[in-house]
Amino acid sequence: MFLLQAIDSTNLVEVASEANWFEIILIKGGWSVWLLLAMGLFGLILLFERFLLYRKVQVGKDKHQELFSKICLASTKDEALTSCRLKEKDTISAPLFMEGIRISGTRNITSNYINSRLEEVGITILAKYERWLDTIALIASIAPMIGFFGTVLGMIQAFNKVAQMAQPPTPRDLAGGIYEALISTLVGLGIGLFLQFCHGLLTQKLNKIATILEESRQNFMKMPNNHPDVVRRK
Repeated sequence: MFLLQAIDSTNLVEVASEANWFEIILIKGGWSVWLLLAMGLFGLILLFERFLLYRKVQVGKDKHQELFSKICLASTKDEALTSCRLKEKDTISAPLFMEGIRISGTRNITSNYINSRLEEVGITILAKYERWLDTIALIASIAPMIGFFGTVLGMIQAFNKVAQMAQPPTPRDLAGGIYEALISTLVGLGIGLFLQFCHGLLTQKLNKIATILEESRQNFMKMPNNHPDVVRRK
């Protein structure tokens, strides 16, 4: 953050009394604050898109166990596939079950092949929910660093301005420059903490999704072999 001039004692008292933080951050924050605000806005857009996607997914085990029970009780493959299609939008394990049902009962299909296909489907599903999480984490980690960088630049400019004064600087002169320089650190830390917290929440839900997909794969592979038309053939 570039400090254009060291404020004198009169201006410092005026700024402190008015306490217009919006004006302080936007006008006196400098280029680093504008960069941080742009990064924060981009991070918020990504978070909003991710939360909309995640809120549609049921991560409770009861829903997935209920769907698996319907598959086991189905008398035909078409009936089992229909049960999965009805739950495809809100049940994360439905696409995995659908792929298992589709290839089960096919000739020359081994258990290892079915297991591999289910793992591939699980990885594909998981990748959909992992998207943008690394970007959010990156913004959360570099935002404080940009804030510190802006503060260091601002401090250098502030002390350089004080050094060029004809009269000896007063404590208020130093406080004014440091006060403005620290704005970028405040904004950077605020954006970083918020995005890091939200990233943690999304990561927790992602881990639950991964656990459900793995348990669903294992349950399908343990399906009894005497089930008519639905189960896999060894």
